[in-house]
Amino acid sequence: SLGINFHAKFGTERLKYRLFPDKPIEKFREFILRNAGNDWTFTLMRDVMMQSLVKDRMDLDYQSYRPTIVFLNGQYWGIHNLRERINEHYLVANYGVAVDAIDLLEERSAARFGESADYDSLLSFLAAADMAASGTLAYIRTRVDIDNYIDYQVAEILFANTDWPATNIEFWRRRPDGRWRWLMFDTDFGFNLPLALTPSPPDHNTLEFATTDAGDPYPNPPWATFLLRTLLEAPGFRDQFVQQMAVHLSTTFAADRVVGVIDSLRDNIVAEIPRHSERWRDHLAPYYGYPFASVEEWEENLDTL
Repeated sequence: SLGINFHAKFGTERLKYRLFPDKPIEKFREFILRNAGNDWTFTLMRDVMMQSLVKDRMDLDYQSYRPTIVFLNGQYWGIHNLRERINEHYLVANYGVAVDAIDLLEERSAARFGESADYDSLLSFLAAADMAASGTLAYIRTRVDIDNYIDYQVAEILFANTDWPATNIEFWRRRPDGRWRWLMFDTDFGFNLPLALTPSPPDHNTLEFATTDAGDPYPNPPWATFLLRTLLEAPGFRDQFVQQMAVHLSTTFAADRVVGVIDSLRDNIVAEIPRHSERWRDHLAPYYGYPFASVEEWEENLDTL
């Protein structure tokens, strides 16, 4: 993948152009030309498909997308996915928040930007709290955007993303008293990626995977499942979680809708697949064995998806 960054010393510190029709953002400090990550050799759209499924259907922050054909110094470089980059600048652009008023954390509670003290204090509270007490969940709602958090967990569980929850997890709040929200990105291991270190076939019990207190150091150790596991002990949270899961199973993740999203994304890039395949297949063969040497083989990967 290629990260494109703008700096004043090169002429401008922002690109002034509306890259994504679905968002009214007209200035960018950076963006990504993403090669589809772990799915580069299979469908080129796995992460895009999953984020497209939840876009406008769930209370989630997602990365906008446009398919692109890239040339570097005139040399054909194939299909890349134009995406927003998840960092503090994403939050400034999408929320209008001042950059010095952002706490952006990753994994356990490492600060990518700002500070982790507020989130660390929340974890300490939960470790000692009586989750059945009537006021506990009410207090947690002042610290966590519960609707967003449940949608985020439901999405990752229904994706069957097994490169998570110890990795590829970021969350943020607006200082001084904003509630924590979770960000959607890098879901490539979802929908049973063939090369995934931890496969996730259709019968993968990702709900158990995301709530166990006896997971492996990677990808689901106890600290990574602590928040969801603990919140599910609160009856009000558990009821809301079940209800939101049921609604999204029958609507957002309905089979005909998923297939429709896959088909629409296919139509955007199918004409370019022969050229992209010809450009890259010989380079990858010694390492992976290139999975699609033709449109037909790529279509088989889409059928599996």
